[in-house]
Formats: sequence, C-alpha cells, structure tokens
Amino acid sequence: MILGGENVLGKEDWHDGEVISEEMEVALEFGYVRHSLQLLGSELGDVQARVRLVEWYEPWQVARWMKPLRAPTPTASSLRLCDVLVRPEKREANAWVDNWLEASVFERDDGPPTDGRRPQRAGFLTIMERRHHVWHDVGTGWTVKASGEPPKLSGGAFYLCSSTGRVYILTADDAWAMQGIPFSLLEEWRRRAGEPGVPMPTDTAVRRLAGNAMTTGTSRFVARDLLIRRPCLWAAAVELNPSWAVKGDRPVVSVAEPTAPTERFGSSASSTPVATKDGDAWKGGGRAYVGRRPIRHLLVGWFASLAALVAAPSAFCEVSSGSLEEFLVKESFDVLETKFGMSFDPHALRHTAAGGAWPPGVAAPRATASRKQLWTNTYAVQLPKIADYLALGGLTLKTSSKYTSAMNQWMGFTANLNKDGHEQFPVLITGENPERDERHLLAFVCYQGWLMGNKPSTIRGKLTGIRWHHLNNGLRNPCDDKFRLASVLKSLKKIRGESTGKWPVTPAQLRHLRGRLDFSNPRHVVAWAGVTVGFFLCMRTSEYLAEGYTFDPVRSLTTDKIIPHLGDVVLDSLDFESADSLTVIFELSKTDQNRVGCSRTVFSTGDDLCPIEAHKALRRLREGNWSSGAAAMGDGSGWVMNRDVMTAILKATAVDLGLDGADFATHSLRIGGATTMAATGLYTDDEIRRFGRWKSDCWRRYVYAARGCVRGLAAAMSRVHVVPEDAARRIFAPAPAA
Repeated sequence: MILGGENVLGKEDWHDGEVISEEMEVALEFGYVRHSLQLLGSELGDVQARVRLVEWYEPWQVARWMKPLRAPTPTASSLRLCDVLVRPEKREANAWVDNWLEASVFERDDGPPTDGRRPQRAGFLTIMERRHHVWHDVGTGWTVKASGEPPKLSGGAFYLCSSTGRVYILTADDAWAMQGIPFSLLEEWRRRAGEPGVPMPTDTAVRRLAGNAMTTGTSRFVARDLLIRRPCLWAAAVELNPSWAVKGDRPVVSVAEPTAPTERFGSSASSTPVATKDGDAWKGGGRAYVGRRPIRHLLVGWFASLAALVAAPSAFCEVSSGSLEEFLVKESFDVLETKFGMSFDPHALRHTAAGGAWPPGVAAPRATASRKQLWTNTYAVQLPKIADYLALGGLTLKTSSKYTSAMNQWMGFTANLNKDGHEQFPVLITGENPERDERHLLAFVCYQGWLMGNKPSTIRGKLTGIRWHHLNNGLRNPCDDKFRLASVLKSLKKIRGESTGKWPVTPAQLRHLRGRLDFSNPRHVVAWAGVTVGFFLCMRTSEYLAEGYTFDPVRSLTTDKIIPHLGDVVLDSLDFESADSLTVIFELSKTDQNRVGCSRTVFSTGDDLCPIEAHKALRRLREGNWSSGAAAMGDGSGWVMNRDVMTAILKATAVDLGLDGADFATHSLRIGGATTMAATGLYTDDEIRRFGRWKSDCWRRYVYAARGCVRGLAAAMSRVHVVPEDAARRIFAPAPAA
C-alpha cells in the first residue's frame, strides 16, 4: 500500500526540519520510505499556477526495485480562466473593483507574453495607497488560497475581465471553479444546508474549503500514478520476481550497521522493530492529536467523503512521460529560486559527475541555516552518501569520463603487469613502499609513451585521472616526490615533442568559405550563421554546436539566448530585421561550472562578414520555427549543426586554399577570433581574455602574431642607439692591470 497526498510548500522547514525528520524516522520503522515532488497545476491541466508539494510513503522494497515515478510531461494548460469562472453578467456586484467605495486607478501595462504556465500581467491597480498587479484572465490564474487578506481575499489577485475591461476579484464560486471541484457538490452542499451535521455554506466556508482542496490535475496525478498505477506495476513486477517482496530485509537505520554504498537501502536481515512512541502516534495512539478547531474536522471530513465518490471514476486518464528526477530539476528549482533567490540551487550539481538525482534515501539540501544542531539516527547513514555525492560534484561530466577512462587503463595495465611480470603491484598506491610505487608509475608512463606512442601531455592527463581517484579514496597523491617520473616525462617530451595546436581561421578564409556556400540551401545558411558567431564571439564548440546527435540546451546556444538590439534598446524577437547588434547569453561553460553565466555582444560590421546579417538570414529561414529553447544552429526541421559538420567545412576551406586540413578544426574559429582581435591593436590582453571567457592567460598560446604587427620593427631596431646599464659589480671592480 502507498500513502500519498498533497501538502503545503515548506513542510521540510517546519521547526527547523524536526517535523519531517521525525516523520521519516517513524515511517522507516514500519519499512516505508518518503518521496516528494513539487507540481505546478497549470502543467497538469489546471487553470491556476498553483505549486504544491506532493508526498508519498511507499514500502522500501518498492523504492529499491522500481524505477522512479514517471511524472507528467510539463505542458501549458489549454484552459482559460475566463472560461472557467462565473460569467461576467452573473458575477456578484461586490467583486467588481469599480463598485467599491474606495477610489481606485487602473493603469494598463501589458507584461511580456508567457509560455502559458503562468499568468500575463495586464497592468497595475492603485487602491488604498497601495499598488497591485492586475492579470489577464485569458490564460491561467494564480493560486487560490484558503484565506486571504483584503482587498484580494482568497483569490489572491486582481484580474482584468477580457469581456468588459473591468477589474475584479474572485468570488467564492470562482475559487471553487478554479480548483476544478464539480459545482454539483457545491449545489448539494447548499441544498442540504441546515441539516444535522452539515456546516453552513457561508462565503468564508466555501472559500476556505475550496482553498484547502486539491486541484483536479493534482488529484488525478495522485490517484492515478501514486495510489493505483504504481502498486499495480509493483504487483506485476513481484509476480516475475518474487524475491523482491522479501519482508525481513528491510533497512535498518543505525550507526553501527550503515547502509552499503552500492545499494539503495541496507540488506542486512533484522527482526521487526518494536513500535516506539512515535510509531504509536503514527498509528493514531499515544501522542496523536491535531490542534485544530472541531468545525474544521467536520467540514473537511464531510466534504472528503462526498468528493471521493466523484473523483474516483476519473482516476485512469492521460499518459505520463518523463522521469521524476527531470521533473524535480525543472520545477523545484523554480520554486526555490523564487523563495530563496539564485544563490541557492539544490540542483546545481546536475551537470557534473554527481548527476541530477540526489543520493538514494537522502532528502534535498536544507535551503536555510538551522538554528539548532539537529540530529537523527538517519544522518549517520546519509552522511557518507552525501560526501560521495559532493565529491563527484567537483567534476564535470567530461572530466569525470576522462578520469574514469584513465583509471580503467591503469587497472588494466596493472593486471597485465602482475600476470606476466616478476613482481606484484597493487592497484592503489598507498605509499607503504615508495620505491616500488615509483617503479610501478615509471612502467605505466614508459608503456604509454614508448610502446603506445602517446605524447607527454596525453600521459600527464592520464596521471591526473589516476591521481584524482587516489585522492578521492583518501590516499595521498601517488605522483608526489617521484623524481625519476619527472625525468622520464622530460625525456619523452624531447623524443615526441608537443603538439603545435590548431591554426586560426582568418577573415580571408571566411570570405573564401562564404563564396563557396549556396544560400538557397538551408543548411548552408545555418553553417554561415554558426561560423560567424563562433568566430566573432570566440566561442567554444560546446557553446553553440551539437556533439554528434546530442544537443545540450543548457550549455549550448538556444533561440532564447540570442537577444537582438537596436542601439541600447532590446527588440522583440520578431523585430530582428531592425537589429544592429546581438547579445548572446552563456548560461554554462567550461570555466563557469557554478553557472553564474555571462553575456557577450557583437555589433554589425557593415561588410560581407557581418554576423548580424548572417543571423537575420537564419531567422528568415526559420520563420515560425524560432520557438523558445530550441537549438539556434538548426534549420527548423530537426537538423542541428554539430561539431563534425563544422570541422568538415573548415577543413575543406583550408584544402581549397592550399593549406593542410589537419591543422584546422572547430577550435580554429575560437583561436582565429582571438588572433584577429589581438591583431587589431584596439584591445588589451586582459580585454581579450575577458571577452573570450578565459580564466587564465592560457589564451596567449592560442594567439598567433600577425605579420603586419612587426612591419618596420627591424628598421626601427637598427636605428636605435643603446647604452646598456652595467652591473654594480663590474662598475666597482678594480681596473685591469696594464
């Protein structure tokens, strides 16, 4: 059996987390594990942007063996507020603001269009010396509350009537309708008013009951996906795998017997625990009491019994897709950002080696500092998992992959060496035998550099991966104090040499490329837009191109990250033809793993290489396919330019000009942009570094000097009269003997 329902946001923060900690501890005594997610009502088919906490407790076997719950795909609600509420001609007179005694002034000021999941601003209302937002009623509305302060009351907002142009607040019947509760229930309540046990349906009671009720979309999700579908799937799974339903193998929360790190929950056998006072309270005895007025119990209990008969038949509709982790990352971040600001991001490690899902059995990180040093026995089990998760969070996915590959090569090499050699070497270098450890490392370096033909820079990268895995296991750096290791790497560098790197793309090459493109071909239009933006903004490949068939909308360039400007005025996306500059937003990059983000602007050049004109051509090609969040460097039909296509274009251009194609790749655009920027002589080294988003001065080794910069240098040097300053020792030295 799964226990599920809706609760208010911030439950985890009650009493500095003591409430939720005790609740989870009690549930675990009975073998139940807690899960939660936050749902936005407008994405579930409701007509209000209502965010609520959905939580459920399920047997630990279900949590261990079944995949995470599949949450509904976020889509904007097709309902309109004006179609759900009471018709304007039937609305109560006191709901219209212009009927109030207090003087009010409405100022029409439409806000930017929304994606349909949240309301759009219609203007501002000044009343009783306060200024309030007014929202359109042709989309979704805001959250209905159980109670609210005047003048907005439980509706929580002012709305502009699309039929009459008048400003109004929600009536009790409107609040009932927005929750999706059938009006037949309200009519039945009013019909039976005055009967024994039936509370009076006053305006306040109707508002309170409507605000406390679950919306239709959330109710459907809880009933269908939690209470019905998930147990049915579990029952089907147990028929195929009876061992999954073992009863005696429940998790034991204790410091002495921590959970194995390779399992979601512990697997050590234990007897059924004795029920504690908290357990008795959970079952309804002991400390179980609720400090609420009896009328609230009567009201909610009576309505719940009636509503259950209506809601049950509709519990089997719609299709769910998407994972719980994806939904949590998307929606809970929005809610927490609103509450705590950008500084707190519980999902900040989702783009690192740690991944988007928190450790199994571990709740989200606390958003605010606790005033008490709390402790529950579950912390002893959770802390090692949290430590491992945070340690992985320091690595990007790409770096983690490289380090893992290097460690695998080290392990394979060690196994082969132990099998065919005359000495046994441990995989992890502990420092117990420094001389043996150095011979082990020297053998690996010689194997990679002499026999496998790798360059010293490649070998150093592998050693870095091996080093990280040792440090991550609590060992010291295996490469420290290894004198011979450094000597071997120097010798290999003399034999192999180092890579000269890629050559920069020049403006002349860009013009040659432009002359070879066919702009009636949609993909050539995309290619030219990609080439110009990559060159003039010194962009990394991952910042605007796909990698193979994978496009990362967070790291890469999407349509909503390109903002057209005319002068200093931000243009609407549809007014791109008037733009004379583009501002590009970099949400996440190689040197910005904390996702602070930045922006860079490129202006019109007024010539054939103009990136603004290239962007306009791309926009004309895309027409109505410039939807928010889509890949910018695509033709609108699903094709997105990737690294391989761009590399092929640049290599072909180089060969056309008699150059070696092997010297050019996508990085040549970034190098070329920095080289050309330096050749202008208009910018300092620090300005070039900042514009190209380099953290260090490593960019200097990418930049090639322009030949024209040294024109006249030799002539100037030949005409300078130089008298060098002498050393003091020579000045004071006695004159040589005659």
